[in-house]
Amino acid sequence: MYDTYPDSICAELTVRDNDDGNTDMFVVTLNPNNDGQNAYEFKVTAANVQTDIRLSSGNSDYAWNAVWESAVSITDEAWIVELKIPYSAIRFPSLPLQEWSVNFWRNDRRIREISTWNFVDKSKGSKTEQMGIITGLENIKPPLRLSFSPYVAGYLNHYSENDKASYSFNGGLDMKLGLSASYTLDMTLVPDFGQEKSDYETLNLTPYETYYEENRQFFTEGTELFNKCGLFYSRRIGKIPSGYYDIDSLQNNDYRITDKPRYSKLINAFKITGRGKNNLGVGVFNAVTANTYAKAINPDGKEEKFLIEPYANYNMLVLDKTFKKHSYVNFTNANVMRPQSSYFSNVIGSSVRLMDKTNNYGIAFTGAWSHINDSLPQSSLNGYSFNGSIGKFNGTWNYNYQIEILSDNYNPNDMGYLRQNNIVNQAIKIDYRRFEPFGKLNEFEQSFTLWYNTLYKNSKFARTYIESNTYILTKSHLSIWNDITIELADQFDYFEPREEGRYLRRPLMYVERLYFSSDYRKVFAIDLVLNKYGDIDTRNGYYFRIAPRVRVSDRLTLRYNSELDFDNGDRGFVKSFGNDSIIMGIRNVNTFTNSISFNFVLSNKMYISFDARHYWSKVDYLTYHQLLDDGNLSEKIPEYKNSNINFNTFNIDLMFSWNFAPGSFLSIVYKNQIYTSEDFVTISSFPLPGENFTNMFKSPQLNSISFKILYYFDWQYLQKNT
Repeated sequence: MYDTYPDSICAELTVRDNDDGNTDMFVVTLNPNNDGQNAYEFKVTAANVQTDIRLSSGNSDYAWNAVWESAVSITDEAWIVELKIPYSAIRFPSLPLQEWSVNFWRNDRRIREISTWNFVDKSKGSKTEQMGIITGLENIKPPLRLSFSPYVAGYLNHYSENDKASYSFNGGLDMKLGLSASYTLDMTLVPDFGQEKSDYETLNLTPYETYYEENRQFFTEGTELFNKCGLFYSRRIGKIPSGYYDIDSLQNNDYRITDKPRYSKLINAFKITGRGKNNLGVGVFNAVTANTYAKAINPDGKEEKFLIEPYANYNMLVLDKTFKKHSYVNFTNANVMRPQSSYFSNVIGSSVRLMDKTNNYGIAFTGAWSHINDSLPQSSLNGYSFNGSIGKFNGTWNYNYQIEILSDNYNPNDMGYLRQNNIVNQAIKIDYRRFEPFGKLNEFEQSFTLWYNTLYKNSKFARTYIESNTYILTKSHLSIWNDITIELADQFDYFEPREEGRYLRRPLMYVERLYFSSDYRKVFAIDLVLNKYGDIDTRNGYYFRIAPRVRVSDRLTLRYNSELDFDNGDRGFVKSFGNDSIIMGIRNVNTFTNSISFNFVLSNKMYISFDARHYWSKVDYLTYHQLLDDGNLSEKIPEYKNSNINFNTFNIDLMFSWNFAPGSFLSIVYKNQIYTSEDFVTISSFPLPGENFTNMFKSPQLNSISFKILYYFDWQYLQKNT
């Protein structure tokens, strides 16, 4: 990569798989199946930091890891990179003569310019559809792909309420086996996820379940096939036990809880994935979790065990056929069995995308059917969903019609994630995109979407609103987003009351969001978000986020994030005594989030990461009201009870990681966790920490330090040396 100013080549050291650093980069994209939708991407920075990605139908899987080699040098006229990608790192068909899709990319960070070997037109769809061809590949034999990654881990935990610390040692094994030229078995036996990053927990006042990101690599790597129908939410596996909170009631009977596992124990899991010579993708997934028990000392001083989550078996089968570079058809089946409680859940889904030859016009839809059979209590439920869109999806002008139908009994949540059912959402969208620079702008996009929502069960009106979304990228690389939502009528919220047939009438509301992101090439960069929202009655809210970052050196970048959310006059659920009496409240919900993080990169294979976060939310109920039959609130009633909430979470994650050999890692992790929730609002001046911060650190906390060594054995390497 020749450079007129080689002494100015950007070469920031980053963590592996972080391709957002201030550094030049060279990229190889390979698609052995030449199907236009799936590819492997290998990236090397000017500091010789590797990133590898699996690309599939527009999705990027950064959790996918391959073992390959690279080397970099900077001369007085260029920077040079050499890559060695073994055949065992990728999958390709066993054919005497092959053609692979390929592209090469150069990212010149100093001038923010990306060059490609085969031209990529951003107005014509995905980059995997616009690749060149390698011809003349003859008699390439896929090698035996067999590798083992055994690990040992040790933990020292101290809960501040206990006199003594506890310790444990774990051992297990990850294995990869090529079942054929294209299909691979991934298996984990007695896995250990104790070092994964802590969840960013929040206070949830909604009737919907909180969604958490997946941080466990086994469940993120190579799972793109399982997600096409939207039926795979891997956090269900090893989830918080269903009886986790109910067991606290034992304390009312003079029991003292001594052990309450926060997550169900995963025994083993495996997945088979791959894509054959006919571009048929196959995915098979299975996981088994064990009985999970809490322990408590009874009034007689004896220890008892209580089952809080029965063992379960999770299964998924996927068949995915791609054709004509732009289209696919997918079949997915997901089922969960809990034999101990005679519980069975089964979901069958299919996803289809059909595009024309120009890859501009098309139709896409996903449908699913769910069945749940539960013997406790005896019940059997069937439901279905449909999500479809038709229109023009690529080019300067785009437009489409969308519809989503979720029946009232549709429930994929034993293995998937669905916020709510019993809805019908329809939308018409028009979008204009300008990819060529003009004036002082590099890019511009403007879209308008009109939404109309009803219930599925009786077609009652729920909500109608219009969205405006604007994106601007200036030539000075300042990114600006402006999103506006305007309700066109009062909203009928059928979910907030938590009782079927009842609804809360929300007055006309508006939301405006401004987001600014400065040029990350600079030593100092900043993200700013400003939100203003409210309704024509009591609600008036502001949200502010500031996230500066400072690049201290090419080894260290500091990041700070602060968020303030003042939601005043919100209407929300308090208590239900059945359909005849539902108590709602008008409340102020103020939330303050502070976090600081950094990666100190010692070399391209060794780094220290730090992440600390404090989340504080307080809920102050101003007045209480009965919910009337017309969805409005009654006159003020006497205080129902003290429903105020003062909620805190505090986490520290400190990690040292060393990639001491190809595919092999040593990691040492320290964690600190605090969770508090009281029924009073602290008198501290919000958002200043003050008394709240002091009281939080007086609360029970968990401290943990752990180490883990994982070593990668490749059969080809062992056989060669033998």
